[in-house]
Order: sequence, then C-alpha cells, then structure tokens
Amino acid sequence: TPSEIDEEFLSNQLNIYNDQHREKDGKRLSLYIKDSNDNIIAGLSAKTFLTWLQVDILWVSDKERGKNIGSQLLAQAESIALKRGCIGSNIETYSYQAFEFYLKQGYVEFGCLNGYGPHSRHFLKKMF
Repeated sequence: TPSEIDEEFLSNQLNIYNDQHREKDGKRLSLYIKDSNDNIIAGLSAKTFLTWLQVDILWVSDKERGKNIGSQLLAQAESIALKRGCIGSNIETYSYQAFEFYLKQGYVEFGCLNGYGPHSRHFLKKMF
C-alpha cells in the first residue's frame, strides 16, 4: 500500500527531472460558469505548456448539457491558448464520456486503447 509521502516523493523527483528539459512557461487555464447562486454549472481545467493546450477536465452539469456551453468553454480555452503561443490542443477521453463531442469540435483521434472493461480510451488533438 503506497503512502502519500512516497507518492509525493516520486512526483517531486519526476518534476525535478522534467523541469530540466521543458520550458518554464507552463500555466494553468481554468474557466467556470456559475449560476445566480454562485454554483458552478460548467467548467474547464487545463494547462498550456510546450506550445500545447492540454485539457484535463471539461464538465457541464446534466441540466445544462445540450446548450452549447461545453463548445463555448472549449473555444474560449483554445483562444486563450492560441494567444499564449500554442499550436494545438490535446485531450483524452473515454468512449462513455465525450468522444463524439470532441470530434464535432474538430479534434482528431491519434490513439486508442481498448479493453477498459467494455470501454476504450481515446487520445485526440486539434491543430490551431
């Protein structure tokens, strides 16, 4: 059973190594949409580094889906990334998540891993 201290040690060691080989321009990029009660109803969490936008999370509440909110968040993140000098965006998603949504947003699959139970894991990119 791994301890939090051991896991943090490994993570820190990898970051020390990686910092020697990558640009120091990595920046978080987070966008949120809140309702009138200040509750988050949609959001995007990403980072830009090495001229790429990496989208980690794009979530829209069930009530708000189908209203173009996810598309707007993604487009806004891509616009910010472009201004930061990024050349493209990458995302990974599972077949039960938003694979078809990302294809509609202009992303193309560059890799797929099958065998996640009945699901598959998809790796997508979009060049700006």
